[in-house]
Amino acid sequence: MKNARLYICGLGVYEAYLNKQFVNNEYLMPGFHCYNDYLQYQTYDVTSYLKRGDNLLSVYLGNGWYRGRLGYEGGFEKIFGDDLALIFEMYIEYVDGSEIVFFSDESCEVRSAPIIQSGIYDGEYYDANKENSSMKLPLNIIEIDKRKLFPRLSLPINIVEKRKPLKIIYSSNNEKILDFGQNITGWVEANVDRDIHMYFGEILQDGCFYNENYRTATFGYYYKSDGVMRNVRPHFTFYGFRYVKIIYDGEVNLDSFQACLLTSQIDRIGFIETGNNKVNQLISNVYYSQVDNFLDIPTDCPQRDERLGWTGDAQVFSDTACYNSDVSAFYNKYLFDMYNEQNKRNGSVPNIIPTLNPRIENYAGNVLEENIYKKAEKLKEMLMSQDSSPWADAATIIPWNVFMHDGDMYHLSINYKNMKAWVDHIIELDNKNGLHHLLDFGFHFADWLSLDNPNGGPFGKTDMYYVSSVYYYYSVLLVSKAAKLLKKDEYILLS
Repeated sequence: MKNARLYICGLGVYEAYLNKQFVNNEYLMPGFHCYNDYLQYQTYDVTSYLKRGDNLLSVYLGNGWYRGRLGYEGGFEKIFGDDLALIFEMYIEYVDGSEIVFFSDESCEVRSAPIIQSGIYDGEYYDANKENSSMKLPLNIIEIDKRKLFPRLSLPINIVEKRKPLKIIYSSNNEKILDFGQNITGWVEANVDRDIHMYFGEILQDGCFYNENYRTATFGYYYKSDGVMRNVRPHFTFYGFRYVKIIYDGEVNLDSFQACLLTSQIDRIGFIETGNNKVNQLISNVYYSQVDNFLDIPTDCPQRDERLGWTGDAQVFSDTACYNSDVSAFYNKYLFDMYNEQNKRNGSVPNIIPTLNPRIENYAGNVLEENIYKKAEKLKEMLMSQDSSPWADAATIIPWNVFMHDGDMYHLSINYKNMKAWVDHIIELDNKNGLHHLLDFGFHFADWLSLDNPNGGPFGKTDMYYVSSVYYYYSVLLVSKAAKLLKKDEYILLS
């Protein structure tokens, strides 16, 4: 054998093992994107995993973003699809130039897994007793449009840091709490020989465990032991945490636990150290906040029942992100997803990318129960609305900020279509509303979460239409600058 390559895509998320070896140590693949638009497949060199004789490819599938619960107010399940699915091809090339191909078909075998339940918001339940007693399940062949299969844009999601707990806290509520000394996104590995429950939280309250800020996210990991000492971890979820409450009938050895920081594989390029420890801590906080929220998409938070790609959050932090890390490829994937949505909406930009519209729209349009309808309408209003400044201005600001840091004209030319589509759209809206050269209509988040509003609430004191109109001007300005650099004819019209 000369070499072997595996092309694979699993829905919702998957882990592939070849002869019981974890392929490439990537997690939560194929990542988060609008699976109705395209399906990312991953390509792996698996030459070193193969052996003479029989070889076994095993793939675990979990709900992930594709089929699991998403959205706040309880959210909805199966937004992108109903069925877990897998497609793969393995090419083996021999030294004589011959080649053999194995692929997913009716000969594949489906079995139940020891992962009993998993969800991005809802944690994971793993029963080790099921590892050697799996049941054979029916195999269903699902037809897909293979033109949707697309080479990966998502960066690998890897464990980039591991840390031991600093101490164990015995609270006044008789809780055992591990303190890892740093808020991170990921999970905890444990070396145990009996059942263990883990619950994850970011802070303590009065010295006791607290995670009510996670809202409906259950945020637990339950491992049911078969009595054998094992190193265990979740597979198809992640948590935002510093503290971990454990329920464990045994002596707690700190060396048996380690927290794993899970994030997109992005190189850090910006380092600052000052003579002031408080400033250094602030810089560290900013960097870890970035790493914790750059898990395939730029998210608003890594812990509660949200963790979505809000465009406003993404754009306001993009300049800082570029100083810290080489984020060009990371943002290019996000902007690709954004343009897919713009292309359906005459250039308009949704509040979140990827959007959750494939199924929420159906929920809102079909009155199953009154409370479900109300919840769907509330989600639809926030998660599916568009044209809100400065959220939608992510289409111009992110590409420009990335270009100002990496100077890559090729990437600017690719992402220019996002920029121009948004500006063309708001100019068209302006024309329809009297051509005031202002964005003085519609809903805008504007100075969202500013604390200067004397009436309270999430909106800032500054007039909403003042903010949106300033960003209107700024987006047009950025497109004009990009058009000039790219020698586009529309530069003259926008100047």
